[in-house]
Amino acid sequence: MAPKKASKSKSVRNPKSKRNPIVFDYDKVERLAGLGLSQAKIAIALGCSDRTISNRLNDDTEFANAYARGRASREVIVADKLAENCDNGDTSAIKFYLQAVAGWKERQDVTMQAEVKASHTLDLKAMSVDELLAELNKLEAD
Repeated sequence: MAPKKASKSKSVRNPKSKRNPIVFDYDKVERLAGLGLSQAKIAIALGCSDRTISNRLNDDTEFANAYARGRASREVIVADKLAENCDNGDTSAIKFYLQAVAGWKERQDVTMQAEVKASHTLDLKAMSVDELLAELNKLEAD
């Protein structure tokens, strides 16, 4: 069994700060990001503030790279599982893939119904049977 490589860590000091900088284990940062944890949860796990994580992502290239490698490794695992489910005929996975990755849109056909009011009224009592039949024939023709 090969010996485990030493974990890399680095501290970044803000020149305006009088405090000692926090030293992070980049392997741990990568592992936490690889679990899909948010920046806020990673901050809790590392014992620092959200702002510290945000600052390190902007100011410390090695920290940002470890975070990015972790996020990418999670995406690879999830994408692999999604592809496997699609290959196995999982329609939910296929639908998700087509919408989220391939850009397909779900289309809905909409049927609208409306109430139509007559443009004129008829006094049915005043009409003869022949007139009524003539009006019915007009309506059927339309």
